[in-house]
Amino acid sequence: MMKNFILLVIVSFCIFSSANLQAQINLSGGNENDMYTKAPNFKWNTTLHDFGKMVYNKPQTFTFTFTNTGSAPLVISQVKGSCECTKAEFIPTPIPPGKTGWVKATYDASKVGEFNRNVTVTANIDGGPVNLNIKGVVLAKK
Repeated sequence: MMKNFILLVIVSFCIFSSANLQAQINLSGGNENDMYTKAPNFKWNTTLHDFGKMVYNKPQTFTFTFTNTGSAPLVISQVKGSCECTKAEFIPTPIPPGKTGWVKATYDASKVGEFNRNVTVTANIDGGPVNLNIKGVVLAKK
């Protein structure tokens, strides 16, 4: 009899806690996932760009865009190419929640052949740096 009573109390507590959590979510106008996205976060349009065939010594640039899906400003502190042939720049201002920002990657095309490089983006997000990838083929001079 005592075991049944204790089990009833535990089940009632779980149901009440779940209902209370759902009520808090509903009052905030969000959903359950919102409770875990307080930190800034990237949502990239793409993290890979293929330049295709490139002319030797004719640099090309691609602009990666993202949205801050968190509820705090997103601040990029550093972007770094994987080699000297890959330059990167980024939006220098904090990105408010729901707004978009960018990172530009430029490949200098100074070496003939296939390439696959990345740009590492460091920001105030959970989970550490993000890698953006660029690839293509630099054609020999004719």
